[in-house]
Amino acid sequence: MIDKEALKNLLYDNAEFAMRITSKNCRNESRLFEVIKNISYKQMRGKLASAIIYISSPEFAGESVFNLLTRQDLGEFASVSTESTIKILKEFESEGIIELKAKNIIIMNYEKLFEISQKA
Repeated sequence: MIDKEALKNLLYDNAEFAMRITSKNCRNESRLFEVIKNISYKQMRGKLASAIIYISSPEFAGESVFNLLTRQDLGEFASVSTESTIKILKEFESEGIIELKAKNIIIMNYEKLFEISQKA
């Protein structure tokens, strides 16, 4: 645990460090608000689209994350039932938005998927 007074003094004495800490905190809060918004307000298609986009983000580049996840894991991550996850993935595939290869999900139409994540 960090001593409260020591941290307070460090922030007062080092403006650059204080700015970096504040910026990181704001980014984390923005990300958490986005998660809350996804869970609370989006319909199932939007939730799943957002989850697919997030898991496909550069943050996970080079890793085959989808191969490590079951459909249940993906659904739980998106706050959608397993049955609905499977159904929506098949809908996305039939609409040409994604391609399903075993457990892997390949985004074929990112713009459409992003649109669904924003509007659904």
